[in-house]
Amino acid sequence: MRALFLASTLTVVACSSLKASEPSDAGADAASEIDAGTQDAQVDSGPLPLPDSPPDTACALPANPWSAATKTDPLCADRRVYQLESWSSAGSPAEVTSLALAVAKNGRVGVAVNGITDVEQGDLRIRTFVPASATFTLPAPLVKVPSSSFENVGAAVRMVAGNDDTFHLVYQRDVSQSGGSVVYRKLPASNVLGAEQAVVSVGHGTELGIAVSPKTSDVLVSYYVPATAAEAGELDTRLRPDATQLFATPLTVQRSFALDGVVGNGQHTLLFDAFGAGHVAFHLSQTFSSAVPRYSMLGAGVWSLSKTIDNNRLDAISGYSLSLAVDDQTKYLAYYYRAQGATTAELRVAKWSLDGDTPSVDVRDKTILADDPTTPRYAASLAVDKLGLLHLAYVRPTSATQCLVGYQRQIRAKGQVTWLEDIVVPSFVCRDRVDMAIALRVDDGARPHIAYAITGDGIYYATRFDRR
Repeated sequence: MRALFLASTLTVVACSSLKASEPSDAGADAASEIDAGTQDAQVDSGPLPLPDSPPDTACALPANPWSAATKTDPLCADRRVYQLESWSSAGSPAEVTSLALAVAKNGRVGVAVNGITDVEQGDLRIRTFVPASATFTLPAPLVKVPSSSFENVGAAVRMVAGNDDTFHLVYQRDVSQSGGSVVYRKLPASNVLGAEQAVVSVGHGTELGIAVSPKTSDVLVSYYVPATAAEAGELDTRLRPDATQLFATPLTVQRSFALDGVVGNGQHTLLFDAFGAGHVAFHLSQTFSSAVPRYSMLGAGVWSLSKTIDNNRLDAISGYSLSLAVDDQTKYLAYYYRAQGATTAELRVAKWSLDGDTPSVDVRDKTILADDPTTPRYAASLAVDKLGLLHLAYVRPTSATQCLVGYQRQIRAKGQVTWLEDIVVPSFVCRDRVDMAIALRVDDGARPHIAYAITGDGIYYATRFDRR
């Protein structure tokens, strides 16, 4: 496979995300006494150089994918893949509809998966563990939320770590594919799930999001209300202040999602930044043949007017499987772009800072197989580390029946930023979009945590142990 990182930047970003040092004010008082006509200009030393990232190397085919039991390159030995649960036996989930991943500051990892076990029925399956070394103890018994007949528990599940070791979850109890209650609950270190707290009730096919404020521990839940013949779909949020622990009235982010919109309509990604501001990006389709990725920010209790990130001409399906990351004032959005009439797609990463900026777009991968726009067999998840460098995990089809799992990340050396690419899993069976799901988180040590599920195979976790 050709290197994915040989992609070109299509548009130049309007402003830099580098964090500049404050200009020196030494001697300012004395300078004020000098005649303005003879005063020399202050010397601006410019921004401080950003630190280099840890030493790194690419690990890929033919001998060094992460899933290989032995590797020819010793620098790749600490990159491992673990099966958390096998789905190859009778009674295992028949397909995966949603997967969520969270990493707490103390190193605890949580993976939650919604697996369909029968017609109109599925369970929520959660495992937590601490991967402190390559020989870490694999997850204890499954934390499972079982379903009743014709009930899919855990539909559209999302999970995030709070400001302690507690995980926060939101998911739907979908009854007979007619929809149902969206609920919130906590999973503390004891692995005993807290009580369900109802958020809202919406129809079948919802998309969910959850974020916890680093400043206040307030919980923000987002939910897509699917369109019906009578009403367009909409994206709403509800805040659960930590002080009251009760969900407030809904705030609408966007209306006018079409009933006959493209696949993935209503997908969204929600987060709080380090300063406690809320951000959301969403996949908006208002016709049967086009879509756009849009972005909005929460301020003073109101979501801002959404900004279109790509496809202003509405001549493509743009925004599928979108994933948002924020570093200081800079926003990054990963998503897929498929031009009308094309049989291939692109994996793009957009970058911007201010609302008035024209986003720059970096095409991370081209000519991705996409024969049928209703069954995309690709997915991506984006994160940014403490050095402001991007990490990207993705599923990519390689043939009509096979896919791979890949991982790209930026590295910085002597001020220059480049991309490296690893192959996590070189090949697995995938024929439909319900055959796989993927999620990525990066911890404070720039260590990636990747979770993915493969229908007919199982749930997997991948990481590297040369990062702390």
